[in-house]
Amino acid sequence: MSYGKLEQIDNLDKKFGAADLYFRVLVSGPMGLETLLMTDVELDIIQHRASRNPEDTEMVPSAWTKFVAWLA
Repeated sequence: MSYGKLEQIDNLDKKFGAADLYFRVLVSGPMGLETLLMTDVELDIIQHRASRNPEDTEMVPSAWTKFVAWLA
């Protein structure tokens, strides 16, 4: 898994009513590195919210973040 790269993965241990697939991303948060999982519906909600608030989504990546992304 690459840092900051959104990946689509299959739900390997699907329970009744669960999604067939998830989107997974490794992020750096207040607790350090963590893996987030979201369904396609949750991703749509997140993307819609970001499009309504563009002033809050502008991020300038650090040199380290650019370097790590380049390696991926």
